[in-house]
Amino acid sequence: MADNYFKFSDTVNVSDEDVKDIFKRIVFKGKFFDDNSSYDDFKVMDGMTPESVARNIYGSASLYWVILLSNGMQDFLYDWPILDDVVRKIASKYYADGNFDTGQDEDDIYAILVAENDAKRDIKYLKKSRLSELIFELNKSL
Repeated sequence: MADNYFKFSDTVNVSDEDVKDIFKRIVFKGKFFDDNSSYDDFKVMDGMTPESVARNIYGSASLYWVILLSNGMQDFLYDWPILDDVVRKIASKYYADGNFDTGQDEDDIYAILVAENDAKRDIKYLKKSRLSELIFELNKSL
């Protein structure tokens, strides 16, 4: 997974060893990156990963980084929706008996966590027709 993401990164020499500069960030901007017509919407279902979304849309899981960059995601563990079961486990830690209701109360921790996670499910992806242009621009600028 990291090999594909960092293949565009510069290398730096640290203690006589060449390593990838993992602190360099790639941000979409410019002619078509800021144009909403370059993107389509997608709903991430429970259990989907950036790789499975990329495979579904582009036919290759190795293009997961396009999905992440299209959404400005820098921290996959925080920015990507977590499994519904994990949300339940996290919420259960806030309740003494481990039980919580279905989110009728606006102060209900479970309802808050579900809403936050569900908000992460609405993503966008770069249209397949624009993919070769993206890769060309990245190769040219990096």
